[in-house]
Amino acid sequence: MGLPDGETFDFLGGRVLEQVCFGQFQVQLRFDERVTIAVEGAIGVSADGPAETTAEDPRNAGLALFALLGRTISHVRLPDAKNLVIEFDDGATVRVIDSEERYESFQVHVGDRVIVV
Repeated sequence: MGLPDGETFDFLGGRVLEQVCFGQFQVQLRFDERVTIAVEGAIGVSADGPAETTAEDPRNAGLALFALLGRTISHVRLPDAKNLVIEFDDGATVRVIDSEERYESFQVHVGDRVIVV
């Protein structure tokens, strides 16, 4: 599926991670201003230095994601059509990966708008 053409995800800049919520098959990163990223696919987290921990099941990244609570997004990068990289004010990163060929990997909710990847 890939990231939508022309979408920059700039609206993520300045958002604060307020909650990390776990479901049976999903992790939700909930930010202020009604922004949520719901992840069912692979996720990479670099919270304590440059080394990234990647999990095929996003629920396995729980401890690393908890460390990001209260952090502010400083920058968003789209290195290719399969990766959304979110950089936080302390240098930590979250890479949300379009890892599913047949199914949705993640959704980004911005108010009433939903971007499905």
